[in-house]
Amino acid sequence: MTHSHIFISGGAYSGKTSHAVATASKFKHVTWIGTANEAVPEIKSHIKLIRSQRPTHWNHQSAPIELPEILRRHMAASNSEVVVIDSVSQWLANLIAQGSARYDEGQMRGVLDRETDALLRSLTDASRHQSLITVSADFGPSLPPDDPSQRLLRQYTGNLNQGLARLSARAEYIFAGMVTFAK
Repeated sequence: MTHSHIFISGGAYSGKTSHAVATASKFKHVTWIGTANEAVPEIKSHIKLIRSQRPTHWNHQSAPIELPEILRRHMAASNSEVVVIDSVSQWLANLIAQGSARYDEGQMRGVLDRETDALLRSLTDASRHQSLITVSADFGPSLPPDDPSQRLLRQYTGNLNQGLARLSARAEYIFAGMVTFAK
């Protein structure tokens, strides 16, 4: 059986998740790993909307912080044909939000380096066993933000997106709900 890795990127609310749902719907057994922090009230309603777009028989895992570990555990015990991770950039935002009160910028970079390396290793291992769809935001050509946490998010998202694109068999960019193929 041939496994594929599709990387989907685009701006905020560009249609990435809807496209991931449509792409994953071609498979019978799907696991959706969501990274949104359900404790955040503003995000809770968005999560509810996203879940309503997905078939109810899909397996759902929540991984706002422990994404590499959840992915490894899932691979060991799953019969899914495809795993969707939505979204890697949200996972990074969660890591930064959790760590910024605890760590200085240098320490936070060390945490992010370890975590992003662990995720890329987990995705490489997972792609040997099943198909993957990874979703991540793109912050585009904007000026660097003044806030140190926002700068870290932008930098690490850009770097991780490059790694995801290299790992993928196909990279797609969503703009205003329209798909363009980058690879």
